[in-house]
Amino acid sequence: MVGIPLFADQPDNIAHMTAKGAAVSYKQNAMRLSTIQHDQPVKPLDRAVFWIEFVMRHKGAKHLRPAAHNLTWYQYHSLDVTGFLLACVATAIFVITKCCLFCCQKFPKAGKKNKRE
Repeated sequence: MVGIPLFADQPDNIAHMTAKGAAVSYKQNAMRLSTIQHDQPVKPLDRAVFWIEFVMRHKGAKHLRPAAHNLTWYQYHSLDVTGFLLACVATAIFVITKCCLFCCQKFPKAGKKNKRE
């Protein structure tokens, strides 16, 4: 592997690949890393057959379904959370605006003169 570290995390990536040996003699080390990656206790086809048979034995395996199937549409899309956060932001903006208006009315600018009768 040829690496030219230009910025950010690239020098670390090149150092990591050199430590693993992939950046020095690429073909041999790539084959070694490939065999490590593909080492599995069970063949993929056998695993697929097992899970298909498992689902058939347990009549659909309802216990393996994600919990998202039990949520309402607004919970699934997090609209309840979004609404709550928007309400919090709107309340904070309202309170800050009211405080600023109160301060502006209570303490008028020094440059302006009040009318005196």
